[in-house]
Amino acid sequence: MTALVYGLAVAGESTVRALLRHGVAVKVADDTITDARLALASELGVELVDAAQTSAERLLDGCTLLCPAPGVAEHHPIIIAAQHLGLDIVSEIELAYRWEQSRPNGPRPMLPGDEDIEEECDMGEGAGEYVDAFADGGNGDY
Repeated sequence: MTALVYGLAVAGESTVRALLRHGVAVKVADDTITDARLALASELGVELVDAAQTSAERLLDGCTLLCPAPGVAEHHPIIIAAQHLGLDIVSEIELAYRWEQSRPNGPRPMLPGDEDIEEECDMGEGAGEYVDAFADGGNGDY
């Protein structure tokens, strides 16, 4: 499987990291190439292609999946081309849902409420402070 992640900002970075962790080959393109995005692509070990200089069809060549950034409009040429090619178009949220559904022992149960939320999730060290900041009615600052 090869995925094109279209847009390398916050959601794109997370999507690339997750896809790579799941063993998916990743191509990355963006409408706006910046030094920061080039550096991020290098850090991630992927090539960042300038979508303004490459046709949508060429960007999608060899791909089975398109993961557009949240800001990519449904009338964007990359979406139209992916639909025309019959590719699967999924958000980062849909990817996470699919992976969760395919866990060997089935998906984990959803949280019953926000009480004792730290005990319901295995979020790793330090995450509990972040959750507490929201659960106590804050803005997430911890």
